[in-house]
Amino acid sequence: MKKNIVVVLVLLLCIGSIVLGIMILRKEAKAPREGVLDRFARLLERKAAAAQLARGPSVGVVRVFGAITFRQPSGLFEIYPRGALRTVKQLERLRRDEDVKAIVVQINSPGGTIGAVQEICDQIRLARQEGKKVVASIADMAFSGGYYIATACDEIVANPGSLTGSIGVILVTANLKKLFDMLGIKFNVVKSGEHKDIGAYWRDMTPQERELLQRLIMDCYHQFLESVSEGRGIPMDKLLRLADGRIFSGQMALQSKLVDRLGTFQDAVSRAAELAGIKGKPRVVEPQVEPFERFFRLLDARLKPPSLREALLGQEDAPIQYRANIGPAQVDYFYPSPQTH
Repeated sequence: MKKNIVVVLVLLLCIGSIVLGIMILRKEAKAPREGVLDRFARLLERKAAAAQLARGPSVGVVRVFGAITFRQPSGLFEIYPRGALRTVKQLERLRRDEDVKAIVVQINSPGGTIGAVQEICDQIRLARQEGKKVVASIADMAFSGGYYIATACDEIVANPGSLTGSIGVILVTANLKKLFDMLGIKFNVVKSGEHKDIGAYWRDMTPQERELLQRLIMDCYHQFLESVSEGRGIPMDKLLRLADGRIFSGQMALQSKLVDRLGTFQDAVSRAAELAGIKGKPRVVEPQVEPFERFFRLLDARLKPPSLREALLGQEDAPIQYRANIGPAQVDYFYPSPQTH
């Protein structure tokens, strides 16, 4: 009998503890929610105050860092635009901001895919057509597609030791035929046309295919040349002597008229303000970062770290690129661009 009473008391004590715990948890759960809302409201107030301080003639900043490619959001929590889409969105926002009178495009890139580069250039040209002054600032490097973007700006500022140039186009395909022959691997291909598998890695490239691809490369190359010639005011005959894939220091680029002046990022900001007629020290509008963007990307990185290929080359890059052959990360994949003489 006494044992039964003890068991009942223990059960009642357990049930009471559970009920009390639930009540405490509910009470504590309400407080954090209110705290989060309060903090979010204060965050919005601070952003509004910062925006108010930034009113008036300003210089907007856009950064083009790393390989220039279209990147589709791929992670579980990846909801923000990436790569060239992000840059285009930032340029479009600054272009429509009436207080932003000038834009500085800071570039630190080995180049990238042709479509991504040209879309960014189109946004820069639209900004210029609407009266914005745009100045490019070269950080460590602006190779190939990075330099292509710079030529769309009103002026280019580079550090004396910045590296730039590598004007050209590149296409690389692997040929694993001998390896497959050694392993006894054969491919059965059914195709709708003679050139549907052009550049296939399981066989040798035919002379006709090489000619077709070379014509494609040269068409894209001439688009590059026309953009540089128009943007820099360099006659085509002089430009051809510089556009064979070679690279230049900032000092060398200035001598060749590939850049306008030597200076730092702050010099580029000051020059943009000067071109736009902004008096005194200009207000600078940095790229906007959504409140939870960093957290979501960090969470995605934890859940799905990038593969080696993604880290080096990006995801689903187009095969034909405005890109330089610089650095060990690219040596196995990229080779010098076509020569013009």
